[in-house]
Amino acid sequence: MAASVYGTTAQLQIIRYLRVSGPATRLDIADNTGLNRGLATQCLNKLKSAGVVTTVGVPGFSGPEDPASRRYHLETPRAEALFDALASYLHAPAGFPTGF
Repeated sequence: MAASVYGTTAQLQIIRYLRVSGPATRLDIADNTGLNRGLATQCLNKLKSAGVVTTVGVPGFSGPEDPASRRYHLETPRAEALFDALASYLHAPAGFPTGF
């Protein structure tokens, strides 16, 4: 699971963006990471399946079912746990930065 979450540059960009910027819409994520919208959507779906991101609807839009109104939120504890699991699996050498 950890390798599938941290295995692509695009997913890392999204995780990094959400970690720094906080919850954001799919379009904001795509625009601010330089990813095309299709790739951003694909990566967000994979991250959501892994429990690394969750979605919340934004009041004032068409409703929580409207994809444009969803804000993606990084589940930091889950992201950290998967990062630590990957580092452990890779037998990180002494001095390897641990933690998220």
